[in-house]
Amino acid sequence: MDNYLEQGRNITTALNELEKFFIEIIALQNLLINKLDTFLDSSTKYKASNYQEICHISNSEYLVSWFNISIAIFYKTKRKLTDDRAYRFINFQFSFSDKSVAIPNQIGRPLIHINSSDMRHYSEWFIKYPIDEILYFDEMPGSFSLEDNAIIWSNYDNGNKFWHYSIDLLKINSHNFQELLINPVYRLLHEEPLQIVPNSALDNALIRYENLESIIK
Repeated sequence: MDNYLEQGRNITTALNELEKFFIEIIALQNLLINKLDTFLDSSTKYKASNYQEICHISNSEYLVSWFNISIAIFYKTKRKLTDDRAYRFINFQFSFSDKSVAIPNQIGRPLIHINSSDMRHYSEWFIKYPIDEILYFDEMPGSFSLEDNAIIWSNYDNGNKFWHYSIDLLKINSHNFQELLINPVYRLLHEEPLQIVPNSALDNALIRYENLESIIK
């Protein structure tokens, strides 16, 4: 077979598989969106509202590099639910290519980054590697810490603390969705231990780092 035919077949096969993959991702995103407005109903402290979506298109404009779903977190007593009144934002960044999956010394693969922040992700502010310390602590001093080789904490001198953990996207399904994406967010938001049970779905799906130095520049 001519080289160009072989190459063409490989490209078409890859694109067909990619289409199937993104159909599954859309189903997962819809599952997440349907859960976000109610996942804090049992909380006596917080409530969630106003989810938003944004995506980043690749340089060719044919592919999505990452897709983010954010939800605003408010104190239960708040009545005006606007972004400027939010206590935190939770970002669920579905990452497929480029810097958002380029963990140093690891094989690049689809990931979902879940983090708390004082802003929603946008084109200039999203999870990418290596993590640029200046972007986090240029205006407000602080430092990173790493818990269980998996949870990255941004600890600010003014007392604010934000967290970030990542999951292997291909290990998420409708059966473990709650355990991987919802329960950890609830616990971390309420400052409770994450409780990573050995050999659990969460334990097997978490992205782990050798140390902070390996992922920070």
